[in-house]
Amino acid sequence: MAKASAKSRLATSGEELGSQLLHSVREMKAGLRGRVQHLGSELDDFLREEDLLEVSEATAAKRVIAFQIEQEMRRHSLTKSEMASRMKTSRPALERLLDPANPSVTLSTLERAASALGKKLKVELA
Repeated sequence: MAKASAKSRLATSGEELGSQLLHSVREMKAGLRGRVQHLGSELDDFLREEDLLEVSEATAAKRVIAFQIEQEMRRHSLTKSEMASRMKTSRPALERLLDPANPSVTLSTLERAASALGKKLKVELA
C-alpha cells in the first residue's frame, strides 16, 4: 500500500511539473508578445531571431532526459552510487548527467544510463 501511494505521489509530482512547465512557457510567450516588437510572433520565432532556439531546445531536452533517468532510478530503487557503478562511471559523472543545467552529455553516457536501467536509448531526427 505504501509503494502504491509513493508511486501515485511520484506520478502526480511528474504531472504537476509538466503542468508547471507548460504554464511557465505560456506566461513567457504572453509576456514576450507584450514587450517585444515582434508582436504576434511565436516564442520559437523570437528565440530563432535571437539565436537562442537551439540552446533552448537542447536545455529542454536535457531537463527531460535527466528527469526520466531520475524517475527510473527511483522506480528501481537505485542510489546514485549504485547507478554510477552499473554505468561503470564515477558518481560525479552521474551527477553531471543528472544536472539539467549541464548541457554536456554524450550518446555513450546516455546509452550506458539506459542500459543500467534496463532500457534502450532511442534517438531520432524530427
